[in-house]
Amino acid sequence: MITKFDGMEILNRPIIEIEEKVKEMYEDRKNRDTHPEGEFDSKQRWTPDEHSEEAICCYSIRTPSASWPFSLIKHCRSKKHLKHLASETLVKASIIKIERMENIQDRLEIVKDLDNRICRIYDLQKEELVLTENHTNLIQNWHKAQLDELFFEQSDKRIQELDSQHGENNIANIKDLVQMIETAVNSDP
Repeated sequence: MITKFDGMEILNRPIIEIEEKVKEMYEDRKNRDTHPEGEFDSKQRWTPDEHSEEAICCYSIRTPSASWPFSLIKHCRSKKHLKHLASETLVKASIIKIERMENIQDRLEIVKDLDNRICRIYDLQKEELVLTENHTNLIQNWHKAQLDELFFEQSDKRIQELDSQHGENNIANIKDLVQMIETAVNSDP
């Protein structure tokens, strides 16, 4: 029985296996064969484990109270929650993988693949697609910031090379730098 999603494992699985894992976990939780990870407090209110169970969808659920102590555990047994949990685990694992990559093109491929995989997990349901777009925007913005940082680092190195070769006021250096910046901006994904 599967009780939670593992980041690196989910990253290496085909989308069909992730969908099957969501269905299997849903059935196990629905039948009470497994339980969401979390804990009860002294007043018997259940809250999800913030590292392995809590997902963005949990914030829209009533906070457990004396009258409603199981609101979150009930939600964490839902298919909707498991889809969010799978996609968020996939996003986190993808960010870790991207951070370790040096090749820009490989990074872009991971981002594109991530977008497709998340859309499949959510079955393109309208209200959940908004969250998918938020995940995608988050990772694309992070990735763009990484590319910008890399670009400016390369630009600074190129300026230093040109300065050491021809002096700071050389017109050819400036034209070369402008051309390099225009090329980078035009090829920006």
